[in-house]
Amino acid sequence: REATANAFFTINQPLLKGFISGVEAANEKSRSLALEASKYFLLHKISKELLQTIDAYWDYVGAKEKLVSRENAEKRVEIYTQDVKKLEEKNQLTKTALTLPNSSLSSAKTEVVMAKQELIIKEQVLRFSM
Repeated sequence: REATANAFFTINQPLLKGFISGVEAANEKSRSLALEASKYFLLHKISKELLQTIDAYWDYVGAKEKLVSRENAEKRVEIYTQDVKKLEEKNQLTKTALTLPNSSLSSAKTEVVMAKQELIIKEQVLRFSM
């Protein structure tokens, strides 16, 4: 005995797309608008992600420049403090003259540490957004 099988399928494709009337026309228009809305939603999402990455990049660059600036300021204050200390050792300034430069040096060192922390945070945000 021979084995036989029959298969049937139907393809439902409107031949006159755009020329349908009634409920089918509304369904077709609805699907078309939903597809277009999905396209614009996706474009918006991509644009938003790109903008966040660009913002994170420039925040990182700014934090890096801030760190360089704070380190340079710390070096200048350190040189100034050393100069005041030398003058004090030569008895050209009073012993209390070193108080303000030491305080400024401590503040400058604190600013450098804070700038380093900010740079690390900005780098993490950038890595996460990529």
